[in-house]
Amino acid sequence: MSYMNGNEIINILQEGLPAPKSIFETVASAIITAIFLRFKTKTVEFEKMKMGQVNLVVDSLLKSGDMSLTEYYKARNFLEITKKADEYNTKNRNKNKKEEKIDFDWLIRFYEVVGNISNEEMQNLWAKILADEISKPTSFSLKTLDVLRNISSKDAKLFEKLYSYSFKMTPQRPFLPNIKCYLEDRDISYTDIMKLNELGLISSDTHISLIVDVDSSQQPIFKNGNYAMTIVSSSGKKRTIEIPQFIFTEAGEQISSVIEESTEDRDFKEFGALLNERSDGFCVKIHKIICSDDSSMLLNPIDILSTI
Repeated sequence: MSYMNGNEIINILQEGLPAPKSIFETVASAIITAIFLRFKTKTVEFEKMKMGQVNLVVDSLLKSGDMSLTEYYKARNFLEITKKADEYNTKNRNKNKKEEKIDFDWLIRFYEVVGNISNEEMQNLWAKILADEISKPTSFSLKTLDVLRNISSKDAKLFEKLYSYSFKMTPQRPFLPNIKCYLEDRDISYTDIMKLNELGLISSDTHISLIVDVDSSQQPIFKNGNYAMTIVSSSGKKRTIEIPQFIFTEAGEQISSVIEESTEDRDFKEFGALLNERSDGFCVKIHKIICSDDSSMLLNPIDILSTI
């Protein structure tokens, strides 16, 4: 056994172990094996990997000269992020059953990107991404990884801020309303939007609008927490409404899935009120959701906006 591909390494590491290992521990061992032990799978170090002793192996590789200090630094950052991903998965999700095959090429790219990430806040973000990708492969594209590698902790906080004031109409991407007073009241400047545009997270194009077809039927257009927004034509005839927006990119949308910030109800209500003020022949209402599932939604008939 002189050479194995990544998924073959994972399979071997999961077989014949004295105790169950988490998928994250297996992934960490597999990546280190693939990069540093791929042609040495009959060595003592590989046997240690099979026992889950990846930290001991990394220290041993540094001591033997098979791993440089730079490589050791990257490996340590990766192992710390893997550990955090395991903790995040245990805290927030059911135990991963590995129902889908892991894309080993994606894991290698992930390792290359996170090797220089030592900031704890950014390690936490990367850990969530790793946990989600292993639980649901293809959640994050290789392009998104490349976007993320250029994001600092300060950039991430700015992204979280703007995303916390955004909305989404399924299946479209999240968007930030391009309404001057809405942005100003939340201390969001065009400079902030331009910064995230340069990072590949949101479009700064001021000419993009969400086009919504409405008629007399009171169908939910937007949903936020326990509330839903409806927009109906005042005349009852089918019309379209344009909502100016700064739309998040594909990378921005994927990253937003691990952001814990969410839009508060008061922002949702103010957004609805602003649309009402700008409407010409439309009526915007917000209702509390009584119950909902994937195909339907039952709303309280009381319009929250009429009570503000």
